[in-house]
Amino acid sequence: MVNRFEGDEFSWPVWMLRAEKKPEPVKVTMNEKLGMILGIFRFKSKWALLCLLGVLLVAIPRGAVVLTALRYLEVVGFDVDFTGLLEAWAVIAVLILYAVIGRVCDDRGPQTVLLWSAAAYGTLWSIFSIGLPPMLAVLIFVVPIYPMLLVSNDALMAKFTTEEERNRGIGMASMVAFIGQSIGILAGFFVLGYLITGGQTDIVAYEMFYRANVPLWILAIIFTYLLAKRIDASGEKPLEAELSD
Repeated sequence: MVNRFEGDEFSWPVWMLRAEKKPEPVKVTMNEKLGMILGIFRFKSKWALLCLLGVLLVAIPRGAVVLTALRYLEVVGFDVDFTGLLEAWAVIAVLILYAVIGRVCDDRGPQTVLLWSAAAYGTLWSIFSIGLPPMLAVLIFVVPIYPMLLVSNDALMAKFTTEEERNRGIGMASMVAFIGQSIGILAGFFVLGYLITGGQTDIVAYEMFYRANVPLWILAIIFTYLLAKRIDASGEKPLEAELSD
């Protein structure tokens, strides 16, 4: 094609190059459009959507508490320079955990690591939500947990999808994690705004909002525990291995 056609001929559609009649536009009904949208959530394994739900349950309170914590630390008295440095140290800790957590998923199973992420987040950040002295709150902030969530998330979707589903599944895993975090942050925006305009001080408003997320942490821990237990009890093999058998 490149050697044969020049100039404006590059912009010709295929039907014109073939001297064919222009095809009629294909009309897509609303039901067909809805089916196409819902199709991205269809997987051959029953575990795929349950794993995505577990990630969502962990990601919502993470967005609400963890991703707003730097601003809270500024409210309780730390300056912006310190919180910026704190974020840098937290990122370094996360990078170190990224380097090893994949091996842990291989050894212990990604469903177990997903449970660990829920338990670690739920325990540490529920303690954080009680209202710790500032220096103890800082220590909790730099503890790395996030790679447990993301790596186990991707590993579970790789395990419970076929080769044809895998790219979509891993993309959905990242999407669900970010959607959950966005829901948590959005909830924080509205709830904190309501509490502060209602007369609460900034510190009290943050602590009330953070404590309201403790039941969400508990729900995430319970769900991921039951999910890990059911997957382990089923002796579920990777989906590709099942299909080859």
